[in-house]
Amino acid sequence: MRLLIIGFILCFNSLFAQKIAREVSSFYFSSPQPTSLPEVKEFDESIRGTYQLSTQKHTKLIVTKDSILANYYSVFQITQQDIDNNSQLYIDNNKIFGIAPEGLPFVRNNDTLIIAMNQTEVFCTTKEYVIKRNKNTYYINEKVDENRWKTTILDFSSKEVLMQELNHELILSDIEKLPKEIDYDNSGMRIYVATPSDKDFYSIAKSKGYTSEKIVYRRI
Repeated sequence: MRLLIIGFILCFNSLFAQKIAREVSSFYFSSPQPTSLPEVKEFDESIRGTYQLSTQKHTKLIVTKDSILANYYSVFQITQQDIDNNSQLYIDNNKIFGIAPEGLPFVRNNDTLIIAMNQTEVFCTTKEYVIKRNKNTYYINEKVDENRWKTTILDFSSKEVLMQELNHELILSDIEKLPKEIDYDNSGMRIYVATPSDKDFYSIAKSKGYTSEKIVYRRI
């Protein structure tokens, strides 16, 4: 399972993703944030319900007692040549089979098929996710790798939930000041793994790195 972006919106368009700058480095926290807050396994009754993405009625968050269900459409394209070259793909009764357990409807544009697939992901406290809470703000921590976590912020009010994900490229000068390790992947991309204090994390949470990524879901 993957979260918040981004998982939450068209496969993190990823968490559980809408980037306003192309990543030239990667950033993670070394542990679930904020570190001093306890882990919670339930969402408060006052925020349970269904929320709809303000710009897309088919994308919803359903908050239950112990989980968040993200329901959204993932839109992608495939060419007729791709279908012809793959023995598992075939078209029958205006649906394409071989991608999902059931046939998917599509719209044809010349030799290209435009396909919308309805998907649901579940986010709850597991080995891969740690949820923390401060009043009506929930921090969804997703484990990406050993000692590498991404933190998405969900800020609930009576009528909506504001989702925020970090675009670390906007606050590199602040990240350079944090206690951290720096690694590199096989392509040479720099990887930051920060270990902030709570004060440092809350400062990041209020910075342009998070506030630039606001996504609003309204209660329905």
